[in-house]
Amino acid sequence: MIDIVCVLRKSKDFDVDYVEHLKDGIDKNLSIPYNFTCLTDTKPNCDYLPLTENLPGWWNQIEIFKPQLFQNQVFYFDLDQIIVGNIDELCSYTGTFGALHRFNRNKDMSTSFMSFNPKKMSYLWEEYKTGKYNKFMVPPISGENKSIALNFFKPNVSDWDCISDLYPNTFLNYKVQYRKNPRKCKILWFHCKPRPRDVDWLKNDNNIST
Repeated sequence: MIDIVCVLRKSKDFDVDYVEHLKDGIDKNLSIPYNFTCLTDTKPNCDYLPLTENLPGWWNQIEIFKPQLFQNQVFYFDLDQIIVGNIDELCSYTGTFGALHRFNRNKDMSTSFMSFNPKKMSYLWEEYKTGKYNKFMVPPISGENKSIALNFFKPNVSDWDCISDLYPNTFLNYKVQYRKNPRKCKILWFHCKPRPRDVDWLKNDNNIST
């Protein structure tokens, strides 16, 4: 058993439709037994837990590291991803912490996808609670100066596995990679605009895996 997790703080860009599309893609492309949970400030049509910290933007990711929240290996997906192929191999990862490389900066971490052992990584919650990172949480939350990956995860997770290297051809960035050269992958990762809804979740794209 594994835990699939996403986070929805309702906004003009994201709503419960994104949760339902993510879950539907996982239901169709994962045969490993799993729990699906959304941490949210609304009520999606799936199991969910309330966000409690009232954090801005991507800083809501911190709440998935609360102690005792999950018991199994966690696989976190951003909502701006479309699952288009089988992800059994990806979801067999058992390391302490894995994340993506940023598609345009190979040495930097992206937290658009993360997998981690919740018992070993709960220290991140305690680190957040020190308040040292509040200065990065002042809206507007955009740009690298407010990045959770650079300002929180990078200084606190020194040893991490690069999922992009461990599972090549699994993730493709839609705008930079896939749109210029359509090809098979398992997950299309959207970055800013367009969003998955803007392209109707690629329902009529014959190039993606099925």
